Amino acid sequence: MKTNYLFLLLCLIGIMLGSCKDDSANNPVFGDDEIPYIYTDMLETTSAIAGEVTEFKVLVSPADEKTSVKWLLEGKEIGTSASLVYTFPEAGSFRLRIEVRRNGLLNYRNFALTVKEAPTTPEEPTTPELKKKIFCYLSNGAIASREIAWDQMSHLCVVGGVTTDGTIQAAATLQTNADFIKQGQAKGVKILLSMDLASVMKTMTDDFRQSLGERALQVVEDCGLDGINVFFEGWTGSSAGGSDKAENSTYASHLKALYQQLKAGLGEKLLTAGVKGDSEGMWGSQNAYNGDFSMFEYVDYINVAIYNFTGAWASSAVAQHASFEHFTAAATQWSTVNGIDKNKIILGLPAYGIQFQSTSSPTGAVRKAYKVILTEYAADSPAEKDEIEKDGKIVFYNGHPLVQQKSDYVVDNGFGGILLNELSDDSEDDATSLLNVIYKTFIK
Repeated sequence: MKTNYLFLLLCLIGIMLGSCKDDSANNPVFGDDEIPYIYTDMLETTSAIAGEVTEFKVLVSPADEKTSVKWLLEGKEIGTSASLVYTFPEAGSFRLRIEVRRNGLLNYRNFALTVKEAPTTPEEPTTPELKKKIFCYLSNGAIASREIAWDQMSHLCVVGGVTTDGTIQAAATLQTNADFIKQGQAKGVKILLSMDLASVMKTMTDDFRQSLGERALQVVEDCGLDGINVFFEGWTGSSAGGSDKAENSTYASHLKALYQQLKAGLGEKLLTAGVKGDSEGMWGSQNAYNGDFSMFEYVDYINVAIYNFTGAWASSAVAQHASFEHFTAAATQWSTVNGIDKNKIILGLPAYGIQFQSTSSPTGAVRKAYKVILTEYAADSPAEKDEIEKDGKIVFYNGHPLVQQKSDYVVDNGFGGILLNELSDDSEDDATSLLNVIYKTFIK
C-alpha cells in the first residue's frame, strides 16, 4: 500500500513538472556577448493601407535596459518600440526594417512593404440643382393619385377652393396627409396651401377676408407647411367680364389687404399669387388689380396662368388654348407693363389640352388631360406634337416641342421659372412627361 502511494505521488510530481511552460524564449538568460532575439510572424513581404493605423507585432528578447529598438522606413526612423504602430501617409512600395541592438550587437529583419490606397466609398448621388423654380399645382383630391417626382420640382401647391361658409377645401386633405408633406419636404420641396378665391371674391367682406387669412395661417402652422398660394385669376363669372370698375376696385382692395395680412403672419415663409396670364386688351382680367400692382410687393412669386384662351364658348376660335404667343405676351405684360421683377414671375403652362369636336366650331369642346391624350392618340406619337386632327376632331395641347420652347424662353429671358398645371394630368413616365422636359432644361 505504501509502495503504491509513493508511486502515485511521483507520477503527480512528474505531471506537474511536465505542464510547466518554458519561458526561456521570452525571458532567456543572455550573456552580454549574445545577439538579441526577434520573434514575429510577419512575412518578408507585407502590406498596409494608406491613412489607416497599422500595427506590426514583434517580440524582442531580452527586453531590458541594455536593449534598444528602431524601426526604419526607407532609412528614416519611425518607431522605437518592439511592436510598430504607425499610419503610413501614402501608397507605394517601401523598405521596412527593424533593428535591435544590445551591448553593441545588432539583430534585424527586412521587409518589403506595399502600402495600398484606402478603398473609396462611393459618393451618394446628388440631386442636380435647379437654376429656375418649378412650381406644380396639384388638386387636393389628387394627392393619392400618383407617385410624385419630388426631385423634378421646387414647389408644390395643393389647390382647393374656398366655399362661401369659409371652408378652405385643401385644408382637410393636408391635415390628414402629414406623411405626404414630410416626404416632399425631405426632398427639399416647398409645400404650399393654395386657396382658389373665385367663388368667394364677389361676395367677400372685410370680416370674411380677415377670418379667412387667420384660418389659412393656422393651417400652415398646424401642418408644418412652407407657405400659402392665393389663387385668383381675376374673373368671378360676372356678366361684366372683368370690366366693372367698382367690382375691380373692391377686388384689388381685398387682395392687397389679404396679401398684407398673410405675409405678416407667414414671416419667412412663402406667399405666392396665382394670377391670370392675359395681356392688356384681351379679357380684362388685368382690371382686377385696378392698376395697383404695388400689392405684389408682399408676394414672393407670381404664378401666371397662361392657358384656357380657347374653349367651348361660342366666340372661341378653334385653336391652341396655350400657345407660345400667349406665353410671351403674358411674360411681357407682367414684367414690362406691370413692372414686376422677372425673378418673381413663374410662367404657367398646362398639362391638359382642349379637344374640339369639329375643326370649324367650338361647340362641345372639352378639357382633356395630357396623359389621356397620350393613351387616346397613342398611334400618333402625341408627346412629340402639340395638336392632332383625327376623325373630324382636333385637340390642341402642350407636347414636348412647345414645352421645350417655353422652358428655353424662361431661361433665355431671365424669368423665375415655370408652373405646371396640373401635376395629376401629366404622364408619370419620364419618356413622355412634360415635367421631365422642364426639369432637364432647368438643370443644364
